[in-house]
Amino acid sequence: MKKIKIDFAKNSLRRTIWHTAPLYWFIFILGVAACLAISYTILQARALQQEQQAARNKILKARDSQIVPVKKLDIPVAQASAVNQVVLQLNLPWRELQYALDEATNEKVALLALEPEAKSRLLKITAETKNSDDMLSYIDRLKLQDFFVSVVLNKHEINEQDANRPWRFQLDLQWSEKASKP
Repeated sequence: MKKIKIDFAKNSLRRTIWHTAPLYWFIFILGVAACLAISYTILQARALQQEQQAARNKILKARDSQIVPVKKLDIPVAQASAVNQVVLQLNLPWRELQYALDEATNEKVALLALEPEAKSRLLKITAETKNSDDMLSYIDRLKLQDFFVSVVLNKHEINEQDANRPWRFQLDLQWSEKASKP
């Protein structure tokens, strides 16, 4: 015959604890131990993090105390002017200049020299052509370029020493102010 368990007592916490199997008690104790171990690890990590932050703050404070304020240098006017001239020369609208010259120049014109003056937005050109008609048509093509505000013929001469007797001329080209702004 089977053993029958008869229990007429009311359920209570004490009875539940008394009747809990040892395997469940073992799992419960392992869980509590794991929670305690994780809490201890987190507390150690926070303490280490606080120590590292304190060390960083100490290093930053020491570094800040070592920084010596830099004296303001008085740059002579001549030197500042020279630096500004160099910056102007470096910031020339080279791409636009080249594009405008390429549009106007053909195989009948030989460009000998380009001398830009950034401050006055002026480009001095020395060029050669075989005859005066080519020179005048080149000047007209330059005047048609939107990039240039004015085109002025400064000087022209025929090179008598050359067998082809080319026309050498110098032009001043003024480019627009809006083109020189980046």
